[in-house]
Amino acid sequence: MALRRGWRFARHGLLRGTAVLLILAASLVGILRLAMPWLADQPALLAQVLGEALQTRVSLESARSQWSGSGPILTLHQLELGEPDSPERMQIEQGDVRIDLFGFLPGRRWVRELSISGLDLTLQRRAGRWGVSGLPLPKA
Repeated sequence: MALRRGWRFARHGLLRGTAVLLILAASLVGILRLAMPWLADQPALLAQVLGEALQTRVSLESARSQWSGSGPILTLHQLELGEPDSPERMQIEQGDVRIDLFGFLPGRRWVRELSISGLDLTLQRRAGRWGVSGLPLPKA
């Protein structure tokens, strides 16, 4: 009798825990859906967060947000990385950032995919290896 009661208690606890996790996940998705348009209207804040993450100066003209079946997408327009007078400055016409909804979990990253369009690269051969002009050579 006590064993049966213990199994029932464990089963109900597991079901309640699963229900709470599902409600929290749905709440997170709802909050993100509400926050995405606000975030897209804050290009200076986005540039500051990106600059801190990349440890370089970032400027951004505008942003747009949308929601696809797999999660939110931020479209960044006229993104500029690096100092204005630096030869290592990178200008990106448009970049799409797909955000991972489970980025808060250990071992996962918030950015799932980054697509860049309108980027003009110059390849150079240095030290017998090919690399992108203005960027350090990749380590062998």
